[in-house]
Amino acid sequence: MPHRLIFSIVAAAISIGSLGFPRPTLAVPDQKVALVIGNAEYSAAERLINPLNDAADMCASLKRLGYETLCYLNLKNRKEFVERLQGFVNLLKPKSKAVFYYAGHAVQIKGENYLVPTKARVRSWNEVTAELVSVDSVLTYMKKAQVGFSMVILDACRNNPFTAAGQHNSRSMTRSALPVSVSPPAAKAGDVAYGLGAIRDAPVGSIVLYATGSDDVAYDGEGRNGPLTKHILMHIETPGITVEEMIKRVTAGVQNETLKTVGHRQTPFVYSSFTGEFCFTVCGPKVDVVEMNQLRQERAELQKQLANPKSKQRVFVPPTL
Repeated sequence: MPHRLIFSIVAAAISIGSLGFPRPTLAVPDQKVALVIGNAEYSAAERLINPLNDAADMCASLKRLGYETLCYLNLKNRKEFVERLQGFVNLLKPKSKAVFYYAGHAVQIKGENYLVPTKARVRSWNEVTAELVSVDSVLTYMKKAQVGFSMVILDACRNNPFTAAGQHNSRSMTRSALPVSVSPPAAKAGDVAYGLGAIRDAPVGSIVLYATGSDDVAYDGEGRNGPLTKHILMHIETPGITVEEMIKRVTAGVQNETLKTVGHRQTPFVYSSFTGEFCFTVCGPKVDVVEMNQLRQERAELQKQLANPKSKQRVFVPPTL
């Protein structure tokens, strides 16, 4: 008899499942993908000190945080750069969390921002779009992917890479002149600017972080990493902080370090259209201020009762909040 009862229960469970009743499912974490590029060994521009270390360390950190990370060093031309970017975007899904990180040379030309491959040679204005990679194109790729959250980090405002012989030392934070590699008749004052220009249209749900403010130049650093990346690495794996809090800590660190080192307060700059909540690690529990105040008030009342000699009730007082 017991065997028949067990058989009936199992058969009933199978039949209920076959009727299409929903079964409990485990939550699947959102996909996290990162593209990290470090360009340093330039042939027609100043070689940089830290981007290879910066990129390698960012790759390692993002991998520890669970990102599927694509890491590339010294992308030589625009074709190779765009191929890596396209491969990254092809991995993204609508709810993906995406990070694009670039360390290397960048330049602002006629109000447009460009990232510089290591073998790029710009001898005329007509070669700009053929040799360089526009930041707007990167943002357009991210926008088309329609991811849940994206962050673009550009540790790339060191100076104008196309100065005479490319020999200006970025450590001195020299403000560069117009590039001599571009034919003088085509150049006009203001066509080429040191530092990157403002972002006019950040994709919805995105954050763009510059190493320094628009139209300013960044310090390359003297240690293993540049100041921006150094301070990102210090905080990106901190449990429980939001991306906004991380950026605040990074900004304060970069400002303090550069003021002490070179006497110039470098301030990272943010362009954001993100309105949600994102943490590179697990976000900490939210504290309800109203509820906390109510608990404090209740505790105060209990303390009064305990202090009243007429009260014969045993009162439990919770620990201090």
